[in-house]
Amino acid sequence: MRFIKDCTSKSDWKQVGIGEITSGLTNKSLRRSRHQVILHTTGKCGTILARSDGKERRDLVSKANKEHLNTLQQADIFYDLTEPQVEMVATLCSTVTLKKGDIIFEENSSGDELYVIADGAVDIMLNPNLVQSATEQPSQSLTVATLRRGQTFGEVALVDKGLRTASAHCASRQAHLLVIPRDRLIKLCNDHPALGYRLMRNIAADLAFKIRGTDLTIREQLFWQPRAK
Repeated sequence: MRFIKDCTSKSDWKQVGIGEITSGLTNKSLRRSRHQVILHTTGKCGTILARSDGKERRDLVSKANKEHLNTLQQADIFYDLTEPQVEMVATLCSTVTLKKGDIIFEENSSGDELYVIADGAVDIMLNPNLVQSATEQPSQSLTVATLRRGQTFGEVALVDKGLRTASAHCASRQAHLLVIPRDRLIKLCNDHPALGYRLMRNIAADLAFKIRGTDLTIREQLFWQPRAK
């Protein structure tokens, strides 16, 4: 976060609230005021995170962003971020609503988004045919995990721009997801190294845990043999 020491006129300043995104109060236009603000900028817009004029600090103004904040605070990869840091992540989120059976993405497809489950359930699936020999009978997709509220998926897209390593399908009657674009999240991490370090460390730990669990599931499914009668 950066301290920007100036604001425009008093009338302009009074119209700006904590958590509001504004295209009018840029760094250049914040140079003639005695107030201090903490401003997170993305392109030509800024998000006011705190003020020093005595105005009571509050969560992000919009109801949608408050809901995003609540969901993110339950996710393992954001658990040790400070509230202002989570607020910054919340401003990057969009939402998507799904119904049972909807495909979020397919294995080996391109993708550059991280997903956080706000409610509902998502199945993570692998195609066993990719690791079976050509002489074996084709198998149906293998569900390696069912994720629920507060859990994340698609993290590999943050590490590189490679193909998806699994498929993701909606497993509940309805599900709501937060979607975070890779480029905007990476920019946020670069602009705020402390946030970026914590987030990438948590993502690495989360991926390691999921890889171990997936490896065990695949071994059990591929090498299990029915008991002879």
